[in-house]
Amino acid sequence: MFSRQWEDFQDIITSYVPTVDDHGPLAGPIRRFKIWRDGDLQLCMDTEGPESVGGPETHYPPGTVRINEDRVTFRSDMGLELEAIGVSAAHTNTHIEGSAPGITTQKVDIHRLVGKFAPPQKPRYAIDWLENVPTVFLWPDNIERNTEKATTVTLGGMPPHAS
Repeated sequence: MFSRQWEDFQDIITSYVPTVDDHGPLAGPIRRFKIWRDGDLQLCMDTEGPESVGGPETHYPPGTVRINEDRVTFRSDMGLELEAIGVSAAHTNTHIEGSAPGITTQKVDIHRLVGKFAPPQKPRYAIDWLENVPTVFLWPDNIERNTEKATTVTLGGMPPHAS
C-alpha cells in the first residue's frame, strides 16, 4: 500500500483512470464514480449505474452495531489498485425520464481509502543509443548534433596567443 505525506488521491484517480472491479455492498454495476471530501473532510463517493442495478442483500438487520468492513475495489490498466473500506450508501436515488433507461445514483460514505501501485517490473529491453532515428519521433532525451567548421588564418607567421 502506498502512503503519501500530502493527499493527492484525486490526482492519482484522474491520472490512472481506475474502474470498479467489485462494487461490494453498493448498487452495481457502477458506470461512473467520483471520490471527494465533504466540508467535514470525510471521504465520500458518488456513483452512477443503470436503473436496474442491484446490490447484494445485507446480512445485517437495521440497527445492528458492527465494525463496517464492507469494501469496494478498483483497478486500473496502469497497475493501480484501490480499495475503499467501510463503505455505506447514505442516499440512493433512481432517476427516470420518459421512456429512456433510468439512472441509479448513490452517495456513499467511505471510512478509509487505500491503494497500491503495481510492483516495478524488470525491464525487458535497454536502448542505449538512437542516432539513426529522426527527431520527428517523440523520444525522451533526443540528441541533436550541431557540427561547425572553423577555419583559422594566421597572418605574419605568429600563432595567436592562447588565453
